[in-house]
Amino acid sequence: MKNWAKFLAFVCGLTIISAGAWAGAFEAKCTPFQWSVFHPVELFGPQTNVTGLRLNTIYGNNPAVTGLDLGAAGMTDRLTGAQIGALNTASVRLTGAQIGCCNMVGSENPRRQSQAVGAQIGWVNLSKAHYTGTQIGVTNLSDNDFHGIQFGLVNCVETSTAPEGCLQIGLFNFNADGFLPFFILFNYR
Repeated sequence: MKNWAKFLAFVCGLTIISAGAWAGAFEAKCTPFQWSVFHPVELFGPQTNVTGLRLNTIYGNNPAVTGLDLGAAGMTDRLTGAQIGALNTASVRLTGAQIGCCNMVGSENPRRQSQAVGAQIGWVNLSKAHYTGTQIGVTNLSDNDFHGIQFGLVNCVETSTAPEGCLQIGLFNFNADGFLPFFILFNYR
């Protein structure tokens, strides 16, 4: 057991020492596999798109991920597929699912039109995008246009432009455009 601990300490030490030289060791426009300890200590540089599998030991950041994004924290502009981790973010577009403790889609930048189609499943789900799909969590918040279903303890939708495009099921349901701005157990528009 002591030998394994020494070996693991040696590997971790080499990783930390070589982090500066290893940052973005390879450059490519697209890769089927990306492994990231933390940004910028990763196999491929930060401008590389991933089509396949991205593994994030601590966190990874690439402009686009198509496939599976797995790890502690995954950050991308465009996700097509699934993000599974403690913290998941897609700042421009989500097509697929985010599963984790905290899931975020959209951007604070008003000039960036964010779109999301799919599902967010986690403790906290945040959307600043035009969202079509489902949010399942303890707290579900949508700052922008929301069409779909929210299941949670607390559900909140700022705007929903569809004539009947939003159903909330939970203990506390806030919907500025709902049949009432606040209602317990359910709300809809």
